[in-house]
Amino acid sequence: ASGFSYTALGHIHKPEFSETGRYGFPGSLSPLDLTETGAHGYLVGELKENGGAGDLSLRFVPLPSRSYIPCQVKVTEKTTNQSLFQTLEKFMKQYGPSNIYKVTLNGKRDPELVLDETYLCTAGRIISFRDNTVPSYDIEHLRQEHRADLIGGYIAAFLPDGSEEGIPDPVRRQAFYCGLDALLSNFDTNTGEP
Repeated sequence: ASGFSYTALGHIHKPEFSETGRYGFPGSLSPLDLTETGAHGYLVGELKENGGAGDLSLRFVPLPSRSYIPCQVKVTEKTTNQSLFQTLEKFMKQYGPSNIYKVTLNGKRDPELVLDETYLCTAGRIISFRDNTVPSYDIEHLRQEHRADLIGGYIAAFLPDGSEEGIPDPVRRQAFYCGLDALLSNFDTNTGEP
C-alpha cells in the first residue's frame, strides 16, 4: 500500500521472506549462537528498470559457513555406545564435518547401557548432548514381582493406572525412571529392602 517495490528488514537472524517477495529479512551472515540452526547468507534482489510492485526477483544466497544442526537419534534396546557413535559419525559426515551439532537421544534403551557421553562427543563437533532416553523396563513384570515392597509402592505411586502413558510430562517421566533405577540398583533380593 506504501508504493515501495521492496523493503529490506533487519533484526531477525534467520532468513525470512514474504509470500509476495516484497520484503525480506536476510538474517545474519553466520549463526550467532547455537539456537540459530539452518543456512545463513544474504539476499540478492533485482528490480526491473521502471519496475513497479511485483517486478522484483529476490533470492537467498547461502554462505559456506558453519551451521548449528540439530541431530535427533532414536535409541532402542539394541543400541550400544559403539553403534550410537557410528550413527552420529555417519550423520555428521552427511551434513558436513565442519558444522556444529546439537545431539538429542530419544527412545528406550537397555537398562544396563551406560551412555558414554565423552566417547560419543568425539564423533564430531558436538556442542550439546541431551539424553532423553529411558530404560526399557517391563513395568508390569516389576509391579508384580515387587508388589509387596518399596519398589512396587514406588511404581504404584507414579503409575496408579499401571501405564507409563500415565506420566505425560517428560520431566516427571525421567524422574520416575531415575528413581526406579536407583531403587533397583540398590535392592537386596535377600531382605526385599533397598
